[in-house]
Amino acid sequence: QRIARRWLAIQETNRRRCQNSAIKIQSLWRTCLSRMHLYQDLANIIRSQSVARRYLSRAIVYQHKITKFEEDKASTKIQSAWRGFWAFSHFVIIQFEITKLQSLVRGLLTRRQMHFR
Repeated sequence: QRIARRWLAIQETNRRRCQNSAIKIQSLWRTCLSRMHLYQDLANIIRSQSVARRYLSRAIVYQHKITKFEEDKASTKIQSAWRGFWAFSHFVIIQFEITKLQSLVRGLLTRRQMHFR
């Protein structure tokens, strides 16, 4: 009987080891599968975030380009107005100086004519 009980105990131990091994293998496989699903979900989340950020950044860049274009337009108008004002002021100054020079020359010519008479 002792030998039979020992043999049965060894058989039961071996059977439990096989079951525990199978349970352990299944547990590891499920862990591996769940990690793979987690990594796939993370990759999908990252792709979604990338698309969303790209969309938002395009909108911001487009708005920035419009703002920059409007600023450039405004600065061009300001420069144009300043250059027009400067050119007109320069013209008025030159005209005044030419008028002064003409009056001096005419006065000199008139005095010469009067002097020779």
